[in-house]
Amino acid sequence: MRSSPTMDCNICFEPFDQGGHLPKAMPCGHTVCLACLQRLQNRKCPTCQQAFQVPLSQIPNNYTVLQFLQARPDRTDKSPGWCSRCSAVATPQCRGQQHVVLGVREALEQLLQGALPQASGQLERLKNQCQEDEAVRALALLSGEAWEVTLRGQGPPLSGTLRDTKDPLIKAVLFVLATKGELKAAATLPVL
Repeated sequence: MRSSPTMDCNICFEPFDQGGHLPKAMPCGHTVCLACLQRLQNRKCPTCQQAFQVPLSQIPNNYTVLQFLQARPDRTDKSPGWCSRCSAVATPQCRGQQHVVLGVREALEQLLQGALPQASGQLERLKNQCQEDEAVRALALLSGEAWEVTLRGQGPPLSGTLRDTKDPLIKAVLFVLATKGELKAAATLPVL
């Protein structure tokens, strides 16, 4: 038995983590890891056998356990985590103010939940519904070999280069930019 049983799943006895053994809060209040939840043969808590009707995909994470995992000095993931409230890399102030701080992978999974399966159908609809001017912008972007991109938003601007325009993911990004991005021609600076 491990020294911190509250950090282990009481079904498989594996330590909770932010991957396959993600702590899930059952409707009855017990916590079970994701792997054990996915192995359930019926809709009953494996600890107390209380029946539940919630779809497995809608059983929430146990954020209290995730916060304890993040605070453990022996954890292998030493990243500061992601503050869900601030939408930024967690700071000591986030922890002091009891913000929900998740591991970076868990936060990314949470933000992308359901988005990837839906994106495929939406890309197809965008292609079928795009206007002539959007199609011309898309063709121009897709015909280039590389594009310098700058994103400005809440945080500091991010810049980079999209190089492999033959890559399906890059094609999808460029197509979405052309149809949803409200792109405008940038002013060109005179060469001195």
